[in-house]
Amino acid sequence: MSVQRTTKKKVLRSPSSTNSESASEKEVTRSITWIAALMNQLIFWKWVVICFEMVSGLKINLKKSEIIPVGGVEDVDRAAAVFGCKVGNLPTTYLGLPLGALHNSCRVWDGGDVEGRRRIHLVRWTAICKDKKYGGLGLRHLKEFNHALLGKWLWRFSLERESLWRKVIVGKFGEGEGGWTTREVRESYGMSLWKDIRKGWEEFFLRTSIGIGNGRCTRFWWDYWAGESKLKDLFPLLFRIASHNSALVADLWGRQGDGGRDGRCTLEDLFMIGNWGRKGKFSVKSYYRSLKVENNPFFPAKEVWGSRAPLRTRFFAWEAVWGKISTVDMLMRRGWSMVNRCVLCKENEESTDHILIHCGKTRELWTVVLSSFGVVWVFPNSVRNLLLEWKIKGLEKKRSVVWKMVPICLFWCIWGERNRRMFQEEEKSDMSLKNLFLRALLEWSQQVMDVDFLSFMNLLGG
Repeated sequence: MSVQRTTKKKVLRSPSSTNSESASEKEVTRSITWIAALMNQLIFWKWVVICFEMVSGLKINLKKSEIIPVGGVEDVDRAAAVFGCKVGNLPTTYLGLPLGALHNSCRVWDGGDVEGRRRIHLVRWTAICKDKKYGGLGLRHLKEFNHALLGKWLWRFSLERESLWRKVIVGKFGEGEGGWTTREVRESYGMSLWKDIRKGWEEFFLRTSIGIGNGRCTRFWWDYWAGESKLKDLFPLLFRIASHNSALVADLWGRQGDGGRDGRCTLEDLFMIGNWGRKGKFSVKSYYRSLKVENNPFFPAKEVWGSRAPLRTRFFAWEAVWGKISTVDMLMRRGWSMVNRCVLCKENEESTDHILIHCGKTRELWTVVLSSFGVVWVFPNSVRNLLLEWKIKGLEKKRSVVWKMVPICLFWCIWGERNRRMFQEEEKSDMSLKNLFLRALLEWSQQVMDVDFLSFMNLLGG
């Protein structure tokens, strides 16, 4: 209302004569925008801000605010001094989003901190988009997921023969043989939603097979109805001498007898989804999985994500399995120049497998764990293989929970000690490091089950 009144009394002048009082109120509550403002009006703008604070009960922190000039604006420093704020410039960020930059440019959205320093990308995006059981985080790849969503309409087109929307599409683009889809859209001009959907037909059709009803919608040589291959590919010589290469199953059925099929059959041909469907039913989830190529089955997903350890520590274990934690050897491979030496044992080069498994300081903690559970074990060469083999049978339920948390807890404690020595120049003694590990394991166990110190020590000792 204060903006409204000052505008009506012509204390503040707007560059346009349109009635935009409500818009002005909204702008004041969010940010201060300068459009051809005169210097003698600055004091009135500041009083408007003060009145807004008094009426609304909100406080505007001018020290964190910025005046951003657009174009050639004079006396910007004087305006900033009146308000007690800083002078900014474009491009900038607001609520984490870029302002005044090219939004279509990939550089705008690349990872970087506030000061513009380059961040290290640890794991490839293709690996992150994998399913958790294959070593990813289960995020969906937008391109494949969009294809899966469009595939839903290809599936519905083949089933909903009497739907109005299908009749409209068929009337515009025509119907292909068998009625499974439309003819290929070849127009090079204009935009069409169905044109983009139709582009995915060949890939969709390769992942389907057809259940024969009356055979009037299935092509004898060209469709997948007799297994996972077309008959023209299985019997190329017969296909060449066939008189009707585009014949339907119903056209050829019964020429040498009806094959045991009832001639009065009136069932329509139905789509049958392949290995990625359930009971012949289409689902976006199953089709999306069929579009992705997963070729990394040996990943300890159950050992990482099935543990009851805190989530952030499980993420750290996930990075360690990929060998992507920020060890010295990994930084050197990315162009950093430094001396590679393990800060724990001060004898060998630092790597993920060394610092989490083979380092002398780490081996002492592993010895404590294995002796507590009465296990004699030969350590594997990598973190991935260690977690894959971290299995033991016959444990009581609570001991099993602790056993599954042990490697992640040990990784976390060793990495914390490494960072303290690397960046803070602080070293814990061997006994202090063991106590730190056991205390962390006790606290994690208490978060997921009812256990005190004595019962916890009994769990370790069996």
